[in-house]
Amino acid sequence: MTFTRILLLAIACLVTAKADYLFLYSDPDNVAFRSSVSSILGSPVAYVNAGSTTPSLAQLQAYQGVFTWVNTSLNDPTGLGDNLADYADQGGRVVLGAFATYTQFNALGGRIMTAGYLPVASPSGDNYFANAAYAGDGTGALWNGVGSYNAKYRDKVVLQGGGVLNGTFVDGSIAGAVNTAGNVVYLGGMASTGTSGDAARLLANALREPLTSNVPEPSSILVLSSAGLVAIGVSRRRRR
Repeated sequence: MTFTRILLLAIACLVTAKADYLFLYSDPDNVAFRSSVSSILGSPVAYVNAGSTTPSLAQLQAYQGVFTWVNTSLNDPTGLGDNLADYADQGGRVVLGAFATYTQFNALGGRIMTAGYLPVASPSGDNYFANAAYAGDGTGALWNGVGSYNAKYRDKVVLQGGGVLNGTFVDGSIAGAVNTAGNVVYLGGMASTGTSGDAARLLANALREPLTSNVPEPSSILVLSSAGLVAIGVSRRRRR
């Protein structure tokens, strides 16, 4: 085989290489943020606009982890939520972020939102629409290397089902929560926009790290859960 043919084959492999993780949300791609997460993971991260397409279970299974948040309307909120639940059942990691529970406008639907999967629920379906800083109280692999995390678009949520709280913002709202199986993670305010600090590191941890054994002890959960129920009214901004 000639050197030229070997080179062409190598280039073809690079071009057709599959990504290991997927950003799936109804907002334009933020290449810089996605690249930051990819660099931390040491793996390629793909992007699909969930406002125009709904990947099937088979398509989702090409990835080790999927991150989704909601801005404009989803192509099929219920279908996407059902597919994500099936994907989690098959061993995939699902990370949900900003506006996933924001039923006052656009939100995710389907089985992924039920207590058997999503560790949080929103009684009001509302969002804080105000920046808050991470309180530094998270534990385990989810928060490894995260010195700061600031997020603006934080849904007003409480724990549901067997959800375990792991980290709050300084105003007491939930910054991180994991379901009992460790395959569905909720990150308060996580999005491709409206975050700062070590947001990319936090998201990379949520997509990749084993989380079932890295949650607070029951006594800590009671304290954090009480803090997470605090609701603070702030000015709202209608998204486009």
